[in-house]
Amino acid sequence: MLGHGAIILHEEKLFKPAPTTEADFYDNIEERLPAILPFIPKYFGRRAPPGAGPIPASQNIRCTAYRILIVSLSLNWLPYIALEDLTRGMQAACILDLKMGTVLTADWAPAKKVQQREEVARSTTIGSLGICISGMRVWKEHVTEYL
Repeated sequence: MLGHGAIILHEEKLFKPAPTTEADFYDNIEERLPAILPFIPKYFGRRAPPGAGPIPASQNIRCTAYRILIVSLSLNWLPYIALEDLTRGMQAACILDLKMGTVLTADWAPAKKVQQREEVARSTTIGSLGICISGMRVWKEHVTEYL
């Protein structure tokens, strides 16, 4: 598990659970901010992750992540986005998850959430620098393991 859910690597694509706001960003980036395209992974759209298929009739399960995914697919809402796997072919890729910007909520967020996120911004580098390293994975060659 990474971030907000399971990331699946399959056939040169990275399938990542994404909130609607993130998927909307990728859906519109080519039109709204084409200059950034050389610096981000290629976007293949909202997709079902590999292996998603009908739930076998023998499974009488009220609620599972798998069932939620299938219901989401039937409603034409895909909770995953497919991106180019920029680490394909690398044996020990170093990865940095960098958040940029000082706004942590959508315009329509409830006031309580806005207040909480503003406090986070004030108490971290998000507020002072507009940058936050939210995760990283660094390979330590001399001990052949990740930091």
